[in-house]
Amino acid sequence: MYSAVSEPDPITKLTLQDGRKLIERFTVDQLLDILQDAVCHYLDVLSTIRSIVDQDPSQRKLFILGFGWDTTTQPNPH
Repeated sequence: MYSAVSEPDPITKLTLQDGRKLIERFTVDQLLDILQDAVCHYLDVLSTIRSIVDQDPSQRKLFILGFGWDTTTQPNPH
C-alpha cells in the first residue's frame, strides 16, 4: 500500500512589486543577514552588488603590499 505524500508547492516567481511587499517590513539587520548569505551563495547576486559598488569610486580599494587598509590619500600631518 502506498501513501500519497504531497510535494510542497514550488515557489512561484514574484513580480518586483510582490518581492518588495514581501521584504519591506524586515529590519535592516534582517535584510543584511539575508543579503550576506545570498552574496556568498549566488553569483548573480554577487555580480549585481559588485556592479553597484563599482559605480562609486569611494567604495573601491586597492591593496598595495606594505600599506595598511587605513592608508588614505591625505598627507601625513607629522
